[in-house]
Amino acid sequence: MDTKTLVVGQDVYMVSGCYWNEGKVVKVTPSGVDVQTAYELLHFDENGRSYVTELPSSYDSTAHPMSPWRWGGNGTYECGPWYIDDMPFAERTAERTALREALDKALLEQGTRRDMKTTLEIGQDVYVVSNGGYSRSSR
Repeated sequence: MDTKTLVVGQDVYMVSGCYWNEGKVVKVTPSGVDVQTAYELLHFDENGRSYVTELPSSYDSTAHPMSPWRWGGNGTYECGPWYIDDMPFAERTAERTALREALDKALLEQGTRRDMKTTLEIGQDVYVVSNGGYSRSSR
């Protein structure tokens, strides 16, 4: 993602491994953008990769000593930094809505509630559904 194409006020999705987040671009500079999420302000370089400029006073660097990403408060502990999704927000929203609807239909056909753990195959992909969420799994 080339952050030079983003504008202030634009909605964006961000991904860190299997985790998704959304926010609004609040600042654009030659070296990257700032994105405000519901909970925090995230900083991204010109390639759309998050980085940390400050940590909250409550941050404990010894809390996650085994993180393969040298977590440092950047992104998610399990999957590392956030990356801005290069698909337009409306298109990604439509794709995610269609996927959620397909998963709900498959759960209904299977007779499984969304709060139960199950595995579903939709097209070429396999999804693990549990606790109301889902993640794509490898075959």
